[in-house]
Amino acid sequence: MEGGQVEKNKSMDMAFGIKNSDSSKIQMQLIELRFNYNNPNNLDRKEIEGKVAGSSQLLSEVPPTVKLYMFIFKTEKLQEAISRLFRIIPKINPNYAVMDIYSLKKNIFKPL
Repeated sequence: MEGGQVEKNKSMDMAFGIKNSDSSKIQMQLIELRFNYNNPNNLDRKEIEGKVAGSSQLLSEVPPTVKLYMFIFKTEKLQEAISRLFRIIPKINPNYAVMDIYSLKKNIFKPL
């Protein structure tokens, strides 16, 4: 680091706990909210990996994090974001998902 500057850790926007139906397995889910992101082509592999690594370091592994990292976009930008992620996936781990808020709700927040 030059000039005495402190490098800031990047992190995902949100993490929440999830558990299976009998509460025997508890994990943390990492979420990045990209509602104001107008150009998904600006998704950057290093930024994505940095956010996941920074959040994972902050949370440690107790409880463990779900190894599917979610990036939430506005519905009207969803297909562009999915396309961009698939183009950079060969360079990053395939445990990254792009979805909109409705898909998140459907996949994670199920009625009791």
